[in-house]
Amino acid sequence: MKGYRVWYSVEVQSLKPPPEKILSISCPAQSATVMEVEIINPTTEHLTFDILIEGDGLRGESELSLTAGQKKMYQLVYSPAVIGKSNGSLIFQNKVVGEFWYKLNLSSKSPGPTVLPHMECELGKWSRQFVTLSNPTEETLELIPSCSNTNNFTIDIEYDNKIVLAPNSTIEVPLQFMPSSLGQSNHTAKVAFTCHQLGEWVFIASGTGLTPAPLDPVSVSATLHSNTSLLIPFRNPTNETVFVDVVLTDNTDFLHANLDHLEERNQINPDSAFCLLLKHSTNIQLGPKATLDVPFTFVPGNMRLHEALCVVSIRRIDNSDWLYEMPVDPNHPYGRRYADKADYRSGMKQIRWIYPIHGIPESLPVIDQGAKISCQARSRIEEYLEVSLTGAVPSSATGYRPIRTRSITPEDLQRSKTEGVIVGEGNKITEEFSYRLIYGSEEEEAGMKHSVSLTLVKKVRDKLTGIVNLVFNVIYAPFKVMRYDVL
Repeated sequence: MKGYRVWYSVEVQSLKPPPEKILSISCPAQSATVMEVEIINPTTEHLTFDILIEGDGLRGESELSLTAGQKKMYQLVYSPAVIGKSNGSLIFQNKVVGEFWYKLNLSSKSPGPTVLPHMECELGKWSRQFVTLSNPTEETLELIPSCSNTNNFTIDIEYDNKIVLAPNSTIEVPLQFMPSSLGQSNHTAKVAFTCHQLGEWVFIASGTGLTPAPLDPVSVSATLHSNTSLLIPFRNPTNETVFVDVVLTDNTDFLHANLDHLEERNQINPDSAFCLLLKHSTNIQLGPKATLDVPFTFVPGNMRLHEALCVVSIRRIDNSDWLYEMPVDPNHPYGRRYADKADYRSGMKQIRWIYPIHGIPESLPVIDQGAKISCQARSRIEEYLEVSLTGAVPSSATGYRPIRTRSITPEDLQRSKTEGVIVGEGNKITEEFSYRLIYGSEEEEAGMKHSVSLTLVKKVRDKLTGIVNLVFNVIYAPFKVMRYDVL
């Protein structure tokens, strides 16, 4: 009888050994923490461990080498993207010593508050900074913004309900600061963005109100020996009712001088080309955030540049001082204004705004021929339309051509502006303009409505002349032969 062999198939089921230790790691979302784990080589040989990491938000080296008897600290980084609790594993494998592992209890809470850079702004103006929000996850975050101090800080977004942050993306949210008093006062706010993945994402904002500096010139033009009028809207930026005093002077030496007792020391020249039209120019009571329109006329009698100053002062109803916390740095550029040349340790009696006025006479009125845009039917043309505003405040156009087209904007002329003057009720600013196309008839509107697109892309104010230029992007794509005039 010949010998024979029998083969058996053996299935081995190996269970994971108990963990060497249970480690707990806690870290706020959107940040990182490091945990060190001590590893020992108990043999007399050089060992290299393969390392397996299981768990969301965990990372570390995939290999670890140790010489005979060596101890080494292995660094495990935990960087959670969302809040919540979960489990993980840190596994070390080697053919000689086998496998051992650590169980990880992971916990992530809402991100800690982030302190934003301190903001500074003149009283009556606004300044802006950007809050950076990053989403490193594969989920879409729907953030609900909120602000604890809407009187001084505004989250400047198009939609009030939520901010949608796409996966693996970053956005910058503009935060606008508008001081309501001098110094730091109560200019602090908790700005939060809330979603279920992160909980409450908090930023701490703060700011300082500075004494006003002279504003950009208000330019007004009129033909020789004729008159034109202009309104300067002054908005009370404080949270209390005040007395307002208005002075119009053609003595521009006061622009860089101390303005104490201006009302007593100066009266406008009777032959001046400017005239203030307020019935009462002193002790005008103005409520918080309310607006006072200051009207004046310009009647040039000769062909030269006419200059004047409109000085608007506010006083408290009870005649108490405006407290002002001076900057710690004595060389701070905004540390001492024209109104605090003296030692105002107890505060200031008045806060003043200076509006320089430039009156420009014209020999002949400017006749605007408008802008002409031509394009073949079933084609498309895109041009920039520049409009110079007349009567815009805090600046207005002079005798320049008010409207023209051009192809591109040179890069060296493109500039952004991060502060402006507040006018009107609420938080309206002068850089915000509304616009629309006006058609001559319903037939023209039907023919042009789907052929022309108008978008405001840039707003520039020349600081020397005070002229406001609006740049529109015009897309004209007529589907048939047509000729229309629109406003």
